[in-house]
Amino acid sequence: MRGEKRFPHVLRIVLTLCLITAVVGALLALVNGLTKDRIAANAEQAMNQAVSAIFGPCEAKELPGVYDAPVSAAYAISAEGEDGGALGYCVYVAPNGYGGAVELMIGLTPDGAVAGISVVSHGETPNIGTKVLEDPAYLEGYRGVTKPVVFGEGIDAVSGATRTSMALREGVNAALALYPRLVSENA
Repeated sequence: MRGEKRFPHVLRIVLTLCLITAVVGALLALVNGLTKDRIAANAEQAMNQAVSAIFGPCEAKELPGVYDAPVSAAYAISAEGEDGGALGYCVYVAPNGYGGAVELMIGLTPDGAVAGISVVSHGETPNIGTKVLEDPAYLEGYRGVTKPVVFGEGIDAVSGATRTSMALREGVNAALALYPRLVSENA
């Protein structure tokens, strides 16, 4: 008899939890619907700023394709205006550092050399991992590189920020590896 009285009580709890879950899910869907355009606009603005930091005023055209991690997207870069000549490519990469994904834009010249690196976002430890990402001289060391980076051959990992240094190297090497495909598919 006692079990028979418990069943309606348990059923009422389960139904209450289902109702709460449905309401919270609906609210999350509403907030997502209201903010998705703003989030997309902010992401595009961050991408444009990263490309401009490398190439200056330019136009970026996203190149269709499926890319292997850590590459997320690739862009053909041209000078502004109708007669805008090709400036190169930008490859958006997100290798894992110590604090999670390190989002980088790697610029490549038309002949496949690194034109520059722009840090889009990261979660690295301040004053440790950021020694790599916020040091213009260190990032400048990658300029002109045309073959995969091996530490000890011109570029070294930064002591105390080894994982971040490795993430940066992984991103640059992924962009360099993608370069031949970008050229062949967009010639």
